Amino acid sequence: MDFIQEYYLSDAGLCDRVIEWFHENKDQHNSGGLFSSEGFPSVNKQRKSSTDFSFSLQDVLKNNLYNGSNIINEYTGELETFLNDYIKCFGYCNNVGPFAVKEVVNIQHYKPNEGYRIFHFERCNEFTTYRHLFFITYLNTVQDGGGTEFFYQDKVCKPVKGKTIIAPSDWTHTHRGIISPTEEKYIMTGWLSILEEGDALIPTSA
Repeated sequence: MDFIQEYYLSDAGLCDRVIEWFHENKDQHNSGGLFSSEGFPSVNKQRKSSTDFSFSLQDVLKNNLYNGSNIINEYTGELETFLNDYIKCFGYCNNVGPFAVKEVVNIQHYKPNEGYRIFHFERCNEFTTYRHLFFITYLNTVQDGGGTEFFYQDKVCKPVKGKTIIAPSDWTHTHRGIISPTEEKYIMTGWLSILEEGDALIPTSA
């Protein structure tokens, strides 16, 4: 059992709408960076190179931030369905108290020869201890590389438009992106984190 589940959006056209929304908000783009040991973002393109659009699900859903409420409402509805199925498959993952999306979600664009090059995992320091699961939705199909390689599972999840993967955030699921030398790649990705008092319960349908 590798605890990596794959799901598919019911409407792959949602991926096109997300990509279009990404490009409509170019003023919000930033160079995809990694967090330093002090918790501050820094850019090291030898480790990770991408263009990112980061946003709060809560702000988008409640306040139509960046004119994205319809798109993100549709996406979070699908994500909630996937999460419910994941919990049915692995019931003990639900024995940690409530968890949901509370950090920013990222849409990431990788040009040819860009990617998250190094093996890493999602819960690795005091700033990420609440991360429980993570998700990735591939927004386009990449034929030449572009997948997600899990080190200990000896597994590659292929980038297929509309495919969403959910997996644990711990070192057991150390992973990296496989670079495509010829094709661009778009993903939406984020974390399902254990909630503290006052945190919003997202994902949920608006």
